[in-house]
Amino acid sequence: MPQLSYPNKNLNKIVEEIKTKDDFKLFLQALLEDLKENADEWENVTLVDYLEALAAWLHDLDGFYKKRGETLRPSWKMMGEIFLAAKYYE
Repeated sequence: MPQLSYPNKNLNKIVEEIKTKDDFKLFLQALLEDLKENADEWENVTLVDYLEALAAWLHDLDGFYKKRGETLRPSWKMMGEIFLAAKYYE
């Protein structure tokens, strides 16, 4: 896989800017780089823990958007939010 780089390392800002599949690919690369560089800041470092958190986040997804007063509309940005949430979600 070619090395992609996103000039902004703030994952929360990057996820807000996701609009296309290419943006999502760049976000995933930034997420991987963040894991490599900041694993001590991640709640879910192993693949098993991360996938469990991802599944749990998907289960709670409707409530998250409802609390924010937003309508659930699947998008590339939402995919980024889901993957970012699994970094911390318990």
